[in-house]
Amino acid sequence: MIKKILLTILLPVIIFGQNSFNVDFDYAHFYGDSNYSTIEFYYSFTKKSLTQVQKSDGVYIAGKLRLQIFDSSKSTELVNDHWDFESILDPEAPDDNQKLTGLLRYYLASGNYKCILKGIDLNNSLISDSLQFELNVPKYDEKTVLLSDLQLANEIVQDSKSESSTFYKNTLEVVPNPSALYGHGVPVFYFYYEIYNISNNVKVDRIKVVYELKNTRGETNYKKTKFMPASNSSVLDIGAIKVNDLVTGPYDVIVTVNDSLSNLSASTKKRIFVYNPDNLDSQQLVMGNSNFLSSEFITMSEEELDKNFSQARYISSDAEKLEWKKISQEEAKREYLYNFWAARDENPSTPVNETLMEYNRRIQYATEKYSDLSNKEGWTSDRGRIYILYGKPSEVERNPFDTENVPYELWYYNHIEGGVFFVFADFSSYSNYVLLHSTKRGELSDENWKNKTRR
Repeated sequence: MIKKILLTILLPVIIFGQNSFNVDFDYAHFYGDSNYSTIEFYYSFTKKSLTQVQKSDGVYIAGKLRLQIFDSSKSTELVNDHWDFESILDPEAPDDNQKLTGLLRYYLASGNYKCILKGIDLNNSLISDSLQFELNVPKYDEKTVLLSDLQLANEIVQDSKSESSTFYKNTLEVVPNPSALYGHGVPVFYFYYEIYNISNNVKVDRIKVVYELKNTRGETNYKKTKFMPASNSSVLDIGAIKVNDLVTGPYDVIVTVNDSLSNLSASTKKRIFVYNPDNLDSQQLVMGNSNFLSSEFITMSEEELDKNFSQARYISSDAEKLEWKKISQEEAKREYLYNFWAARDENPSTPVNETLMEYNRRIQYATEKYSDLSNKEGWTSDRGRIYILYGKPSEVERNPFDTENVPYELWYYNHIEGGVFFVFADFSSYSNYVLLHSTKRGELSDENWKNKTRR
């Protein structure tokens, strides 16, 4: 079950260009009561990401955001919200300061959810970005000390008077940093989090709080210990860590709460990426490759890296699949994936990898359109594979359920090999259409497919 409690969008001016609509996105979970938790979704659009349109009073951009949330256990859609926005370009503002940042806040019951966020340039429908992720909302347990997620921030204003601000909460103004990127130009890493059920479960007057910053080799680059009163049930806490002297690379931020008397310990963790171009470590990065440093692979978790390569199964060779299995280090996986897609970039002179963008778009489309009722992700289905490999069909002939045949579809591609088609049938009644036959060379061929669709 879900309740929407607030939607706020901050629209400062930004600069636009004929580039991809790159959305930086993050979220944080905060406990509410035994029934609901607060989920905050943070987003920002990179500069020069949208199309400029000249009007009488200035240069404008326009876009649309869409957020969908599904209950994974029931495959039901709980949220399908979208918002249009328009903003004027400030010709005097520096490029680096021109971003559009916002916050979406919802109440969610404990459970597992699938979330899809999509951004579209309303002045150029070819410019878009989307992402999908699984969200677990844990169950509230008042019998133990709990920590919220860490909210990454570019700035935290204490005792703020801006109560109408998008980012105001608990006397603070917490400006999120969905990119998780710090270092050059952003020398201080700020974070916000909450601790729950302290006085009910802690047997000492003070709790010990430890901040740690660790690189991917497990080495501690920063550590701070402080003590907080244990008299309140719940408290909020903020922190700030200078990162301008750190070696370029990913770091885990770990906050741990301890009560030594009762052997109690609770922690929360978040990954950030530090980019200091004058301080590089060849053991962590592809040396001097600024394109790699700015790629999407830098901030991916190992699970996300594995899924990304799994999604590339349709275009990866057997040798590449074997090579991937041999890689055990997370950083090596980042480098491999970057090089994997760089080798397939059809236009390396541009600042974006169009091949990767199009492949990800097809993955997203297949996931949205071809996921079935058994929770099988659409990109893994037969229709998903064909769409990812060959794109949108020229024509689709749908034959729904009747007394003589199971549901089946014919996809026609007029531009491939002089014209080919694919036949898919649903034998499961779960919208899981399997490939029966194709006239495309190298694909499954079965001239008896019509008999197989009969009941």
